[in-house]
Amino acid sequence: MDSLCLALIALATALPYVGKLGFYSDDWYILASFHADTLRHEFGIHSILRDFAARPVQGFYLALLYRLFGFHPFGYHLVNTAVIAAAIPLFYWLLVRLKVDRASAFAAAVIFIVLPQLSTIRVWYAAFQIPLSMLAAWVSMHCQLSVARSGKLGWAAGAALAALFSIGAYEIFAPLIAGFAVALLALQWRSPVRGPGRRTIALAVVVMLIAVSVLAKFALSDRPPAPEIARYTKGLIQLVRPDYDWRTDYALNIFAAANVHFWWPVLGWARAAEALFRGQLDWSAPAAAIFAAFVAFWRVRGDARSRAASVGDGQLLLVGLTAFVLGHAVFVIVPAMFFSPAGMANRALVAGAVGVALIVVAILQYVSGRIAENRRQLAYSSAVAALVMLGTLRIEQIAAYWTAAPAIQQSVVAAARADLKGLPSQSFVMLDNVCPYHGPALIFEAPWDVSGALSLAVGKTIHGDAVSPRMSLRNDGLATSIYGEQAFYPYAAALYVYDPARHLLARLGDLGAARRYFRQASKSRTPCPRGYVGHGVLI
Repeated sequence: MDSLCLALIALATALPYVGKLGFYSDDWYILASFHADTLRHEFGIHSILRDFAARPVQGFYLALLYRLFGFHPFGYHLVNTAVIAAAIPLFYWLLVRLKVDRASAFAAAVIFIVLPQLSTIRVWYAAFQIPLSMLAAWVSMHCQLSVARSGKLGWAAGAALAALFSIGAYEIFAPLIAGFAVALLALQWRSPVRGPGRRTIALAVVVMLIAVSVLAKFALSDRPPAPEIARYTKGLIQLVRPDYDWRTDYALNIFAAANVHFWWPVLGWARAAEALFRGQLDWSAPAAAIFAAFVAFWRVRGDARSRAASVGDGQLLLVGLTAFVLGHAVFVIVPAMFFSPAGMANRALVAGAVGVALIVVAILQYVSGRIAENRRQLAYSSAVAALVMLGTLRIEQIAAYWTAAPAIQQSVVAAARADLKGLPSQSFVMLDNVCPYHGPALIFEAPWDVSGALSLAVGKTIHGDAVSPRMSLRNDGLATSIYGEQAFYPYAAALYVYDPARHLLARLGDLGAARRYFRQASKSRTPCPRGYVGHGVLI
């Protein structure tokens, strides 16, 4: 019943928005690449490994969704919601198997699913491999636990395969999987009566496979630079800098982690409640929030048994802190970490959010333990229900921006379909006068989404980028950058700038033409709210 209720909550919180979502950012490039290969009758393994060699499971998964649903986003998002709904009960059962009492295990799972750190993986096709990776991570940990308790080697094979599958989809859960195996190994060695040696060997093999797979991903990826002592020294300094600004920089930082993981959710809950009272959320948002809170209250309140034989508050807090640290550990190897409260970059926070949920529950347990025994369970279940209600409202508030974004995108795409149909293939188009963000949701901001969307709109290969404050006019062309990636577009007959709002297409053949266009455009450009790369507009 608990598992069913957790799955229902995951589905219910997605119901208000799942049918209104579209494609965003990297989605356009991925879909355009798959579509181009399909038109050439070349869609196959190379289409996947070309861009996903370091994450082959991600490539196969996204390709499968494309083959099933084409350009109809609803099917993609429905499958992703189902994967999330399947993953949460597995997390709950893992806690129960680890002797966490049922009420607290349920509370941790239900709080985890409504944390804003999971908002992006709910809505973004290019991040759908993360829920899949999470699902496989829980499967691996369950198998590891069965190895430790039964010694059957079949469970060891399942643990290793699930771990490799998880890491092949996304790497942020690798430290959690490996850390779980190491903890089981430590318990085996501390046990006064050691089990069969094959248990220890099996768990050790799982750890080694995870280490090898992470190193292989590091070698295959084209993103991380070669290891340098100076880079890691800088990363260590960044880790403890109190003046670190997570809005404009990206690295591991303990102050940013505490701020974004703990303070911003509280701030977000207050803003979501304010949005509800101001009528900025439609009826479906409070309906989903009330349903989720009621079910959470019912299931947690129904467990009136003593916690004497279960994991204590201090132990649960320690497990939560460990999971929180391990959830960020992969970014020690690749020091490029965005701490985003609700923007697209918060996909990197999902593993760390496991620790957040456990820490919150440990605190609730401790506080409720100070209340009179006859009121303790009511206070505990009421606190969980309140957090679930506020968390759901925040999820719905964030999702409302993502559901509004497709209409804005389609207005740009529709204009481009008419205005750019005469452009030669392989032209370069700088998209102007389009705000890159609608709240945390992406409109168009980078070469990959502009190129993909324009190519699909006009039915030919168009190379694009977005005009932004990061762009500069040089004597020989336009220079811009995003996420640390530099791009340069020399003035030429094939370089254009396009304003869809004014249906204006201008050729940038030389510096004079570029200066004339941007001087005139600055007088009529629509002002955009302040946004940040990886975060969008902070809400």
